[in-house]
Amino acid sequence: MNDPKPEWIIQRCINAFRDEYEDWPGYCEQRLTREEMKAALAECAERWPEYGFRGHKVESPRRQRPMLRRVK
Repeated sequence: MNDPKPEWIIQRCINAFRDEYEDWPGYCEQRLTREEMKAALAECAERWPEYGFRGHKVESPRRQRPMLRRVK
């Protein structure tokens, strides 16, 4: 089975202690490779130094685990 490479988006930190992040406009609409994500993080840090950013790995639909059925 040929696994696709991980895809990334950029998110801005709202509250790291509560694990709260928001997708950052202009950097979340397209999926990035790891190298593109690293370059985008550097760009965001340079353009908006007052914010904290992270690269967030996005699961492609082919890699997601099927939902478990809830038993009543």
